[in-house]
Amino acid sequence: MRELYKNNIAYLHKRVTTDNTNDWETEGTPFYCNKEIIKKTKWNPIAGVYAGTAEEVIKTTTQLSFEVNDKITFHKQPYNDVNMGDFSLISAIDPKPYLDKGNKYRKQAYYKYWITIQW
Repeated sequence: MRELYKNNIAYLHKRVTTDNTNDWETEGTPFYCNKEIIKKTKWNPIAGVYAGTAEEVIKTTTQLSFEVNDKITFHKQPYNDVNMGDFSLISAIDPKPYLDKGNKYRKQAYYKYWITIQW
């Protein structure tokens, strides 16, 4: 399958729960992605003004099992530990169908993932 987004290489660190502690894998899984800032405005009827927000979104077509609260880094070896800093936490995942025309002939459907991250 052809990768659609290839500007950056990021590393996915899955969340591992052991003995009531939350840690993340120290070895990340690499994938291609694009990082974009999406600006949104909403009408606030109480104040009578538009309020704007900006979100950082990672777009990828790599078929990994992304989950909320996993971590993404853009360094193969984070400067601090992945459990300390130099990471971004996944806050939302929006899968969109990819190569939809041929999905009925496959055993698995492909998706484009728009991943909202927090620093």
